[in-house]
Amino acid sequence: MGVHKSPQLPHLAVSAVALLALVHLSLGDVSEQDDSRLTLLFAGDANLNNMLDPSNLTFPWAGIRHVIDGSDAFLLNHEGEVTNNTHNVSDPALKDSPAIANSYLTANVSFVALANNHQADYGRLSVYDTMGFFKRSKMPYAGVGRTFEEAAEPAILVMKGKKVAVFATMIGPPYDKQGRGQACWPPLIQCDPAGNGLPGVHYIPNVTFAAEHLIARANSIRDKVDYVIMFFHWGSNWDFMDGSSGDIWKERQWLAHRLLESRNVDMIWGTSAHHIQPIEIYNGKPIIYGLGNLMIPLPADLPPGIPPPRYRTRLAFLYNLALDFTQQKKESVPFTLEAVPIVSDDWKIDVVKNTSDLEWLFSKFNTISKAFGTKMERTDSGKWFVQARGDATALSSHSGPNS
Repeated sequence: MGVHKSPQLPHLAVSAVALLALVHLSLGDVSEQDDSRLTLLFAGDANLNNMLDPSNLTFPWAGIRHVIDGSDAFLLNHEGEVTNNTHNVSDPALKDSPAIANSYLTANVSFVALANNHQADYGRLSVYDTMGFFKRSKMPYAGVGRTFEEAAEPAILVMKGKKVAVFATMIGPPYDKQGRGQACWPPLIQCDPAGNGLPGVHYIPNVTFAAEHLIARANSIRDKVDYVIMFFHWGSNWDFMDGSSGDIWKERQWLAHRLLESRNVDMIWGTSAHHIQPIEIYNGKPIIYGLGNLMIPLPADLPPGIPPPRYRTRLAFLYNLALDFTQQKKESVPFTLEAVPIVSDDWKIDVVKNTSDLEWLFSKFNTISKAFGTKMERTDSGKWFVQARGDATALSSHSGPNS
């Protein structure tokens, strides 16, 4: 997918006052409401890559606005920095200027994960710019900080009288046995636990330590919140987790299972591959291994064949997780998981209408998720839901991360 020029659109200037009003409408006084049903909308990797006209900040979201407005919170992974710095230290480099990142405010984004391998593309000090933007915008984030401890802190989302904690972690190992993996540079992005003025992401290269560390974190906060989400930026690009691209996914599954065996972790939300990946339901709790890109305009100078066409990176899912706290069980919160097929083209996101694209998404999801014990089903009204398969046994996690 090459770079296209932004289409000519009507002037849609958004003032600072209007942006604050939009944020207020999104967050408002919902903490005073009492409702035992909560809907969380999850998206994948997002970055406008400074290719949006600042006068058209609402343009990318118009096609999915009704989906966003139907949820209580909209969560995504912002891949890259928010800075006016123009000197990149890695390639490819992803960023938005603050003027462009204001687009998130017009979309009523409720939370951004920042633990990813593009968070220091313009230098470690530019992470301060990213943190400052989201703090000034009053938009909750997690996964970066001035120290490892700060980067490990969760964001707390408050809505309808419920509190949801979201931790964000970039997880290793960066490479599988075939040498494939994240294009990441731990010396650049890893937080210094001692604290020396260089911020970075919450990066953990070892899944065994990650399990112990994150369970302890969840245990320490669970009595203060109603639901705990673990976000991960993990694994390699271009991996359907079907064995055709190495075995790095096995370590991710082991980690997800260990976390969901804890009564204090409720859900796993993963990103990184830039295309759809399976979903698993383990211990009555959902694992979203990957959703695909929400929107990342790609540079025009990428090597031929990147991204590989067979992964159809313009197609992805939004997942609407509906939680029912009225039926809460001892170990898990009952849920339904609706899938919304989306396509990102020409700087905007739309619900998929093309029959061929819909059939590819439906078929590919069922093919790659079958071994994980789930399937996609379509209702008579046209909605898609992820269900546990009654005719298949999910892949069981191997006995340890190095098996």
